[in-house]
Amino acid sequence: MEKVKSVLGKVKGFIIRNKKKIIIVAIVLIAVWFLFFRSKGKSDYTVVSKSDTVSLTREDFTSSVSETGKVKSEKSNPIYPEKALPISEINVKVGDVVSEGDVIARLDDSTIRQQIAQTQATIGATSKSAGAQIDSAKTQLDGALKNREKGTDAAISGADSSVDSAYDAWQSAEKTYQDFRKSLDERYNDALIAAESSEETTNSGVQSAELNYTQAQEELRETQDTASKNREWARDEQRTVDRLDDEIKSLGMQAKNTNTGSGNVATGALESDVPTSGTRLTDAQTELTEAKSKLAKYEAAAEAAENSISTYERKVEQMRLALETARKTEETDKNKTERNEKSREDQLETYRKAAESAKNSYDNALKNLEVTRVSSEDQVKALENSLKIAQASGDTSTSQVSLKYLYEDLDKTVIRAPISGTVTAENMELGQTPTGSLCTIETVDDQVIESSVKEFDLNSVKVGMKVIVTSDALGKSKPFEGRVISVDPAPAPAETLPTGTSAGSAKNVTYNTKIKLDTHSEELKPGMTIRAKYILEEQKNVYSIPTTAIYEKNGKDFILAATTNKKGTKLKEIEVITGLENDVEIIIQSDKLKDGMVVITSPDKYSSEQEVEFVDDTQVDI
Repeated sequence: MEKVKSVLGKVKGFIIRNKKKIIIVAIVLIAVWFLFFRSKGKSDYTVVSKSDTVSLTREDFTSSVSETGKVKSEKSNPIYPEKALPISEINVKVGDVVSEGDVIARLDDSTIRQQIAQTQATIGATSKSAGAQIDSAKTQLDGALKNREKGTDAAISGADSSVDSAYDAWQSAEKTYQDFRKSLDERYNDALIAAESSEETTNSGVQSAELNYTQAQEELRETQDTASKNREWARDEQRTVDRLDDEIKSLGMQAKNTNTGSGNVATGALESDVPTSGTRLTDAQTELTEAKSKLAKYEAAAEAAENSISTYERKVEQMRLALETARKTEETDKNKTERNEKSREDQLETYRKAAESAKNSYDNALKNLEVTRVSSEDQVKALENSLKIAQASGDTSTSQVSLKYLYEDLDKTVIRAPISGTVTAENMELGQTPTGSLCTIETVDDQVIESSVKEFDLNSVKVGMKVIVTSDALGKSKPFEGRVISVDPAPAPAETLPTGTSAGSAKNVTYNTKIKLDTHSEELKPGMTIRAKYILEEQKNVYSIPTTAIYEKNGKDFILAATTNKKGTKLKEIEVITGLENDVEIIIQSDKLKDGMVVITSPDKYSSEQEVEFVDDTQVDI
């Protein structure tokens, strides 16, 4: 016992003195044991890189088509003259691109230049007639102001009266058009009612003629049948009469022979035959009388029917002609109805055009009224300038002010582009005083994105479809939502192929689209290249995997998923139902799927029931 304690004491002391060394040796032994058994079992499982897997998680899935496009701008800006003067110079046409401040037209400034010349001539000189000029200018200005305040300006009154007249004419023409159209739609139009009544009468006449013709034919057939039957019966009775005549003659000869008798005939036998022959002779004579009576009756009926046949034939012909006439009348009325229908359509179109023309006249009258008012205001300003000139006729400084005004008016004769853009409409004519806008320039304030879709995506992209827009200049972190506002029905013109390019290398057929952003963005600038993502379909809270993870077997779709238990990890084949897909992913469904399940994305490399171990790419042996 003492020895044991001594040994244990020595061991304990050895452990205490070499504690660190013992721990290091133990760790080394454990590592060697782990590596030994790991390398020993390495042949029992397959190493799978985690880059060949995907973990299932429910997410929102989107099917989309991505294309590029350009940011464009569009807005119409009509330009009106500030002076009612004839046009002397036109510098633009439809399609020209102009910059802000460019001269697009000039008005005839000869009158203003003349006024400037007169003003400059009077500067530095004192006009003895300044008082008379002031009075005249004041009188004219007062008259113009009075007319403006009381609404007695002749030009404005005339233009206003024209507006009222044009409005009344428009309303009258519109009412005529609407009333006529309503009468046709509701079919109470007098001409339409008359046409329908005539058609009914004609149809009734045709039906009556057809009935009469049919009845006449039936009567003719019945009469012909009657004649034929009675002739047949008469022939039968004639044969009966002939037969009875022969029989009576025979009976008469027999009776005569009986009365004379022959010597070798027994008297008793001859006497017994006489009563029988006499009775039959009487019956035959009676039958002959009846047969002759019937024969006469049948011949009389047949003759009467035969005599009536020609009458009925004439009647049938008359009914046929009457039916033919009725049908011709029906065809004539039909053609007349079609012509009347075309005439009513033409009349309706005439009324519509008249109403449209009256509306245009009313719009023009409104524009003319506005121009007249502007002209009246210009006249007042001109008179004010004249008064100021008259008042300052003896004052150089005042003349300078008047000259300034004239130069301002002169500057107004130069029509400049207020903004940069493209001329889309031009309504100017040399020598004519404009009554409306001179031209229209498209601005860049409203954003529209012009894009396109390939022909095989055309039927999937619809007007109103949601679009996500991004720009490389701004980055994908700044998406913009928009909607498709138009899809061209015809393909975009094909680009000219370079020399030597084969037809097979031509670009796909595309159809242009326009996209309107839901909200205006200052960050997107005209001319920017964007990426348009057309959202074809969306599904919420679904499982999706790379399309490469699906493989087909016996007409069904499967995936390889990892299942883990105490013994390790195995790959298991799971049948799935596929759904919506895009270029890289596809939706799958199965009651065996769950969040976090690991799915193999390259199933052609592995097989079901195979034991695997997942490692990072850096841990895979090369």
